Amino acid sequence: MKKTMLPIILLLTFAILLTACAKTPHTPAGSLATNGTTMPSTSNVTNENENSAPPLTAEQKLLLSRKEELSSAMTENTKDHKVLYCGDSNNPTLADGEKAIWVQELFKAYPNSTDKAEASIKAVYVYYPMHDDPSQFTDAQLKSMGAMRVFAYLGIPDGATAQNKVNGIVCTHGGSGQAYAKYCLEAVRHGFAAIAFDTEGCYATSGSEAKANLVDTLGHKGKDKFTTARDEITKQWMYYVISDCAFMNTVLRSLDCVDENKVGITGISWGGLAVTVASCYDSRLAFCVPVYLSYFTSSQTNTGKFGASSYNAGFNKFAADLWQDAATLEGSRVPTLIINSQKDTFADISSSSRTYNTLKKNNPHAYLLIKPNLVHGQKQGASPAEIYRFGKWVCSGYSNENSFFTLDKEIDKSLGRSYEVKVTVPSNIKNVTAYIYYTTSALSYDSSFALEQQFYPTALTQNGAVTTDANGNSVYTFTANVPSNAYLYFISFRGDSPYDASLPITYDDAFKGKVYWSTDVVVLENGGINYCLYKVYVNE
Repeated sequence: MKKTMLPIILLLTFAILLTACAKTPHTPAGSLATNGTTMPSTSNVTNENENSAPPLTAEQKLLLSRKEELSSAMTENTKDHKVLYCGDSNNPTLADGEKAIWVQELFKAYPNSTDKAEASIKAVYVYYPMHDDPSQFTDAQLKSMGAMRVFAYLGIPDGATAQNKVNGIVCTHGGSGQAYAKYCLEAVRHGFAAIAFDTEGCYATSGSEAKANLVDTLGHKGKDKFTTARDEITKQWMYYVISDCAFMNTVLRSLDCVDENKVGITGISWGGLAVTVASCYDSRLAFCVPVYLSYFTSSQTNTGKFGASSYNAGFNKFAADLWQDAATLEGSRVPTLIINSQKDTFADISSSSRTYNTLKKNNPHAYLLIKPNLVHGQKQGASPAEIYRFGKWVCSGYSNENSFFTLDKEIDKSLGRSYEVKVTVPSNIKNVTAYIYYTTSALSYDSSFALEQQFYPTALTQNGAVTTDANGNSVYTFTANVPSNAYLYFISFRGDSPYDASLPITYDDAFKGKVYWSTDVVVLENGGINYCLYKVYVNE
């Protein structure tokens, strides 16, 4: 009897456990947890031995509502909608209520060019998902319908076909710019199908860049610097930009000559912030490379030009919890390379370092590159070879020949002030050198937004000859002697690379033919990198 009942008892116990697990609340990656805190539960279930959770405040309810709006909208926007071309007689008939992204070809960006890369680039309108072909209606009719469109440049590398698919990349410009054909062109020359879109409703009627004085009546709103954070999500600029990112991703994924699983994204300055946020909601992205800005701009140590535009009446704790919530970033698994400079006053390395350290908690492919003396600008932010090399590395399955630098240890203050570090690089990267860049105090900025500290470069000594590992990689060994007066530092590695040295020049890039890598910032003294400012908000 006991032997007969035992399996039944075990099954009943297992069923009870399953039921209990099913009732256990789950906190999603995009929850309202911020800086280690969690929104109070709305559950009415209480433990008789515990006090019930306090009720939500009006502010918390509003934030929860906005987060739910955002999550729901981006779930819809990141679907692989059909992509149809205006006026194409071969378009399929959409079912009742079905919507598609519509692409309307406009003109060639370089109509007289014999360069194959330039000749491939054309201007397009990308219409937000709608049922009917927008070319059937006038702009006035489309406006009354609530239709919306985005101007962009689209380019395809020579030789890309359905049998010879290429990687893709979405290019997102900075805050003072518009859509640039050259941004698209740079990516095409690196072998990517690319789309460079406008984020503020500007467009062009000819040529290679949108015009700020040409504002599309069907374009979405311009940058609002987070002053609308409490408004409905569809009234906020950041929502539209990350939606644009998702739709442009869908357009590239739909092309026969593009591998739909190998489309990534990059962005410059405000675009860097936008693509980082977008990667938290669009898991289809193969990789993400924010340049300069990335995340946590509300916690920057400076009050510089970008800092001033985020430190305003609208960018308070509510805006930070909505758009720069740490838990949301921790939910991203998109391979990400954050690129910044050690003295960028628009986006200091404090915010970049925090973004990196938050992202890498759950993301095994989060990386940070502090590129010495990288100037903040559109052409400078579009041209680093590391953007495109990283994309190819990820899309190749992290193959050896496309890789960067691999260190033999994590560089942190536990190593002390004197240690050896080995760096492994593909054999096609030559003449690797290493420098320590250090300051003697924590980062701070003056009233002119200039960094008050000097980063002092000190060369690392190479020990012995370059060796070769079992995979054919080159191995360099350096001795790091950290100066006794250093407060914080990072190590920068540079090597000569054939990766982009032979490409035609799109932008005047001082780093052409060089590939960089770096460690994170190492803080030797107490106090972090002004991390105490991470909870400072204006007009809270």
